[in-house]
Amino acid sequence: METGILIKSVVLVGVVLGVLFASQQAFFTKNVKDYSSSQGSAGNQYLEKAKGWFSENVYPRGSGGGSGAVQLPDVTTIAKTEIEKQKKNLAQNSLDATKIFLAKEALDVLGVKAEDLAKCPVN
Repeated sequence: METGILIKSVVLVGVVLGVLFASQQAFFTKNVKDYSSSQGSAGNQYLEKAKGWFSENVYPRGSGGGSGAVQLPDVTTIAKTEIEKQKKNLAQNSLDATKIFLAKEALDVLGVKAEDLAKCPVN
């Protein structure tokens, strides 16, 4: 049974490679060009209709023309403000982490534990 599947697969691969090889030969070039040009006009009508529908219905909404137009915000200003906000957040987080690290190291050098500080009376 496995040999039957193997034989079918080999024959199928041979047929596909044969078609690919034959399609590249100069003998078929003129026939393929004639066929593709005759079929191109049939598909072109649908493409023109789709292009017309797109330009009437979809393009005006995004470009700011027509009814129901949506104003799109300027992407560069949004990106710049978001980058600045992220820079500030990074700087603040880095500063906070540095303060915590230095405080822990100072307590360690002084030999004081964080639990001992919680027991201290506040003025």
